[in-house]
Amino acid sequence: MRNDVVPTRREDINKISAYQADLSCIPAQWLAGFYQSLSIEERARESRFFKKKDRINHVVTYGLLRLILSHHCQLPPKAIRIHRSDLGKPYITNKNIHFNLSHAKELLVIAIAHHEIGIDIEYVDTKFEFEQVAKLVLTQAEQCVLARTPMNEQQEKFFEYWTAKEAVLKLMGTGFRRDPTTLQIIDGRVHFSGTDAQARVILTPLTLMQHHFIGYVACTHRASQTKIVYQVVHDLDTPKRLGASVGLQHL
Repeated sequence: MRNDVVPTRREDINKISAYQADLSCIPAQWLAGFYQSLSIEERARESRFFKKKDRINHVVTYGLLRLILSHHCQLPPKAIRIHRSDLGKPYITNKNIHFNLSHAKELLVIAIAHHEIGIDIEYVDTKFEFEQVAKLVLTQAEQCVLARTPMNEQQEKFFEYWTAKEAVLKLMGTGFRRDPTTLQIIDGRVHFSGTDAQARVILTPLTLMQHHFIGYVACTHRASQTKIVYQVVHDLDTPKRLGASVGLQHL
């Protein structure tokens, strides 16, 4: 029996591993192995997608997630048991490993840490009419900051707010089921209203491999700074770097 988790080194406590993949660049020969590693529930969700592209992206997303988790937990990908909270947040029962994932268009990011995390990425759609949505998701103070932002930068500023808020809400396990105006982001700091007023969340922007995307990761760790280590996982060396001991077709 292999160890349930790799022992945590002191220098890894504050680290977040951010794995990025361009879903359109995943080698076709990986698909069969990824599909075999999925759970019954994940296969059922895959079958409900109408478009072939969406089915493939689902298989690749959870196949990569399982491959990455297997690296951190030292278990075969198929042996990883992924659960969901009542509000839909995925997790594993190992208390030393926390993860979250997000994708926009063809870009997928998976974050792994030794503390609770939330992550979100968004594509900055220059055609999206954000003005009415901003009134629903931003506080009055945030709307004032947005209004003072130069017109040619307002679109990106709105997506910064949206992405940062979703990362925090995913950290909390609610997503946008919780009113996003109950938290306020000013100068990169997160402030809550109500019973969460004393909560402390560290919000860190992500450096993404593609242009026109914005990403944030949120965590509640006590460290004042979070070290983010980036890896690209759609290249052919991925299995070797993640310690896969067998071919992907046999995962």
